[in-house]
Amino acid sequence: MPSDFDAIVIGSGFGGAICSARLAEAGYRVLILERGRRWDVKDFPRKPDDAWTWDHDHPERKHGWFDFRVFPNMTVVQGAGVGGGSLVYANISVPANEDTFANGWPSPITFGELQPHYERVGRTMNVTAVPEPQWPARTRLLKEAAEKLGYGDRFRRLERALIATVRLLFSNGVLANVMPWFAQSRDAADGVLSLKHGRLFLKWDARASKPTIDAVVAMHQQMALRTGGLPLTPLTWTACSDLITPHPLGGCNMAVSADTGVVDHKGEVFGYRNLYVADGAIVPKALGLNPSRTIGALAERIASLIVAEQR
Repeated sequence: MPSDFDAIVIGSGFGGAICSARLAEAGYRVLILERGRRWDVKDFPRKPDDAWTWDHDHPERKHGWFDFRVFPNMTVVQGAGVGGGSLVYANISVPANEDTFANGWPSPITFGELQPHYERVGRTMNVTAVPEPQWPARTRLLKEAAEKLGYGDRFRRLERALIATVRLLFSNGVLANVMPWFAQSRDAADGVLSLKHGRLFLKWDARASKPTIDAVVAMHQQMALRTGGLPLTPLTWTACSDLITPHPLGGCNMAVSADTGVVDHKGEVFGYRNLYVADGAIVPKALGLNPSRTIGALAERIASLIVAEQR
């Protein structure tokens, strides 16, 4: 195995994979480090007793692709294995809205600046909207609910990357008629990461985000009622203010200086030349939409600048 590399990339999710590919295309000798196994479509977990979960402390016992990190008021679900978060992101690939970049980002990062990178991600992943005849029942139900509430003009098909997906365990058995309503919103994005006894710890106070989450719950209740359903809000939220997210963002925020963040608009860590972060950790605020396309676009931009500057 070679031991001399131009770039060492830790992680193979959207950020790591894209940076690795673009640097390799430019002639860089690239080493990718990743935890977990390499999955093939035929190995994907499908049945309840398949290898779904990953245990960070004992991967020899559990080496599935869902890594659950439980913190007070917030549980984070992340991917484990070659492909990182792309293993578990449900294939939705959509750019952030233009107004997302109006504030909270370094001034070079705008929707227009990211547009060519958004487009390249879409081309590379063969992103396309799912044709209406192929819509699953839950998509039709969502459209019906939006129309009955007078929001039909706000319903739009999301684009998906054409890669195999994980089927919900609700598809068969006693839960066959259960429709989980999932949502994303622009919450307060005020969580704080720290180290406790050598382990990562997240402090997330639900109070600032509660009005937003309650509005989401109210909308879901209306949508369920209008389509003949019985809305049930998880007690984890109503009683404990606990949430779960498969889209952890931030922690190494992109900013204008080390006083307010960790990396600059190029993804380079302040004060550490040639050390870059290029994944969801650099996103400084809630996007309100699935983040994979934005993470990919930022990674495309970072990789292009590394090559342009001959780092």
